[in-house]
Amino acid sequence: MHMLWAVQTRGLERNLWILMILVLRLKA
Repeated sequence: MHMLWAVQTRGLERNLWILMILVLRLKA
């Protein structure tokens, strides 16, 4: 269960990075 939570957290962090990059590209 702890492993599953870690995987989900890592996926969320990855999505946040992608979102940030997209926003930076739009602003640039």
